[in-house]
Amino acid sequence: MTHPDYRTVAAEFGDSAQVAPGTLIDAFARYAGRCIDNGRDLVITDALIPHIPSLLAWGHSESEIASVITELEKVSGDLTVIIIMLTSDPAVTLPRAIAREADGWADSYIQKLTAAPGTAHVVDLPTAIQHLRDEAAVSRRLISRSGWQLITVDATADPSRVAELVLERLGERSAPSA
Repeated sequence: MTHPDYRTVAAEFGDSAQVAPGTLIDAFARYAGRCIDNGRDLVITDALIPHIPSLLAWGHSESEIASVITELEKVSGDLTVIIIMLTSDPAVTLPRAIAREADGWADSYIQKLTAAPGTAHVVDLPTAIQHLRDEAAVSRRLISRSGWQLITVDATADPSRVAELVLERLGERSAPSA
């Protein structure tokens, strides 16, 4: 949210706790243009760039989000976009996050989800876990339908092993086929 190309996103989010899809698309267009201007033709990102979790929370439907991804693809121009998605069962990761964070974190996380139009159904830990599972499924489905490359990596390993797995999967994508 501090990147110069995303200032408008940060400002809009600060004003309303939501961001219009057009603002996200325009910001990514600026970012992609800057990458190309700087001689980059490959961007490796996490699931932040398609903005699927945020758009779901803000109440956008899967078909609306698919349209946003189509527009993001258009403005990416000549960039090759690879999205790395770390996966794991939220029934494992959410309790781990709760144990790691300060007291009250779980309640504030659930309250944040409950307050958003697209996640108002989240009222407790079981519904948060199910929401995260559903969100991951939508993300995989939509990104897989796009022209962007999706690399999924099981995030249950220790962090150094996760990093190794990401690098291995990136290597598989760039290795010449036989």
